Amino acid sequence: MTQTAKTEKHKSRAKVGAVVSAVALTCALGTMAYFTATDTVGNDYVVAGSGGRDALSVQVVEPNWDSTNANGIVPGQILDKDPYAQTTDGNVDSYIFMEVRVPVGMVDGVQYQPLFSLQGLNTSNEDNQGGYFEQVGETFTDEGAKQAVTIYKWSDVVAGGKKTEPLFEKVQLNPKLTSEEAQALPTEVSIMVTAHAIQEQGFDSAEDAWAAYQAQNQQ
Repeated sequence: MTQTAKTEKHKSRAKVGAVVSAVALTCALGTMAYFTATDTVGNDYVVAGSGGRDALSVQVVEPNWDSTNANGIVPGQILDKDPYAQTTDGNVDSYIFMEVRVPVGMVDGVQYQPLFSLQGLNTSNEDNQGGYFEQVGETFTDEGAKQAVTIYKWSDVVAGGKKTEPLFEKVQLNPKLTSEEAQALPTEVSIMVTAHAIQEQGFDSAEDAWAAYQAQNQQ
């Protein structure tokens, strides 16, 4: 074998060796071990009102009201009536509004006059002890329902399961009502007190909550 032939053979072996080495390196990279990790956190939430429960509920309580005393009342007579709002859910803090609808009629010759006045209104608190009610806007007359309507808001956020103080203590039948005007009235007239509870969370103020509530109910 000539020297040239030997040299060409060595070159060929060198090329084969290079190819084999490259393949081996590729296989080594393909089977390289590497670290991995993963983690999942799941939290359970109980949505207020889920499972058929009340998310937020409120009721009007009148501990001193006695319906038997309201039969056959006369002008100027005063009756106990002390409504407050009681929330009955322990988880939702809320703003409380109370809507009072007083029947109106002809009184002393003037139409659309309130047949009753509210006595002992809890609308001020000079001693800063406990909460109180504030009137929202002006009293307006719902002529269709024949009622004078006033809205009041409680000064503090009411925690779930807590209550307000009474809005007022007594009512008085208008002393200016004449016998002829009384005869023109329906057999029964009603003072309607409605409590509205609106969740505190998500609103910057009671006014914002009330505006959203009115828009939602198209009032």
